[in-house]
Amino acid sequence: MRLSSQAFQNQSDPDGTEAMSVFVEERLNDLGADHLAVVEGFPGYGLASFSARVPRDHSLPVVWAPTDAGLRGQAHANVLGKKTRSIQKALATASSMRVWPHSADDSA
Repeated sequence: MRLSSQAFQNQSDPDGTEAMSVFVEERLNDLGADHLAVVEGFPGYGLASFSARVPRDHSLPVVWAPTDAGLRGQAHANVLGKKTRSIQKALATASSMRVWPHSADDSA
């Protein structure tokens, strides 16, 4: 199965900023958590991994954006800026799946 570039679509914050929510694995590890903490409590969600270099190579900054969502929130960041079709494709190509999405009634 191949990761779709649609997984990297733009999301607009209430202030109009285009941001894609990401989590920094090194920070999760520093907090004693792993990548599974990101999807815990979100059945049907998957998790892809890519280096921060990829968006930065396309002039998209990666900025810390901690939330109050426990350990997961302390490792939260945003990739800012418009993700054009070519950037979405570059992110998909550079990504590896860590957790494939499945429905709550799928057997593990």
